[in-house]
Amino acid sequence: MINNNDLLPVLAQAGELAVVSVDGQPVVTANVLAKALGYAHERSVRILFNRNKDSFKEMERQCDYSHKGGINMTPPYDTGVVNLTTPGGEQQVRFFTKRGALKICMKSNQLKAIQVQEMLIDLYEAVESQRLVPIEALQEVQRRLDELAFEVKRLADVQQSKIVYLPKASSKARATDLEAA
Repeated sequence: MINNNDLLPVLAQAGELAVVSVDGQPVVTANVLAKALGYAHERSVRILFNRNKDSFKEMERQCDYSHKGGINMTPPYDTGVVNLTTPGGEQQVRFFTKRGALKICMKSNQLKAIQVQEMLIDLYEAVESQRLVPIEALQEVQRRLDELAFEVKRLADVQQSKIVYLPKASSKARATDLEAA
């Protein structure tokens, strides 16, 4: 099984629970949600979802996602499936929006469900209030800083090459030069 967090940009994280981005929308993958709830396998969340499918609004269509280009989705929907292109091939990953993830927690009989619900609310609120800086923004800042550092080094090298070092004049020669002036 692939680690979805390696493929989708993480917006917020608390322990194993991570809110990731699918085309700018904060979502939680079924795999991550299952682990947070204490289920041994992702299929436990899929079973919960399938048992209660009528209470979830599913995205109209499947969507493809790659790091090169995103997809355009507009909530409100509770869940969807994204096709991730990985080195191992194409993988289908179920994800849940804030509404969908909270519904899964409400339908779960796991002891950790209320705790996971609270963590999800905190994480989603942090993302929604923009108290967190998206990783893409940090990566862009780092890229720009690297470019600027390279340019400063290049300019320093150019400036260094323009400096002409003259041999030190003896104190006697300097005194003669001063008298002549």
